[in-house]
Amino acid sequence: MIGGLYFSSKKIPSHKRKREGGKEHVSPRRIHVLIVIIIVVASLSVYYTYFHRQPSPEEERYIGEIKEILVLAIKVRGELKYLLDEEPTGKVFYDYRLTESFKNVFIRLLERYGGLNPPNESYQNLHKYVGEYLNLNLKGFDFFERAVREQDATLLKDAFSRLRQADELREKIKKELKILM
Repeated sequence: MIGGLYFSSKKIPSHKRKREGGKEHVSPRRIHVLIVIIIVVASLSVYYTYFHRQPSPEEERYIGEIKEILVLAIKVRGELKYLLDEEPTGKVFYDYRLTESFKNVFIRLLERYGGLNPPNESYQNLHKYVGEYLNLNLKGFDFFERAVREQDATLLKDAFSRLRQADELREKIKKELKILM
């Protein structure tokens, strides 16, 4: 008897266990499972203490700026999608000033992005993906504007190709943001 518990080498179903002297037989397997659970809980607290650190103020500012840039970019893309899918007049295909304004938004977003520097090495992938995303959108809107200005439908294929490539990068950006946060 160790610590008030009887150890048994036989597995005794719980409904057939007999009480002897007020003590219940506890199998060594149960003790091992309990020890493993305690070790796992202790190691999780150590993991969160050492590996889930709070981001520095510089990292928080950087992530905040990147998120603002992405929100604005996605908003512009949403406006284009609305005009393509829902607008009954199809003015997006006739008024080049509309597509030019979309392009100008991405030019300003790229300028804002250009002023950002990743705070450390772990932010390099995110920085690269956001830059590619903004550049692909800009190229897509550039082709779109030229297609509308010149009334050349063949350029629309290139425009939508660039915009589709930009959409594929959004998943990589989301993944990087999850890792960093």
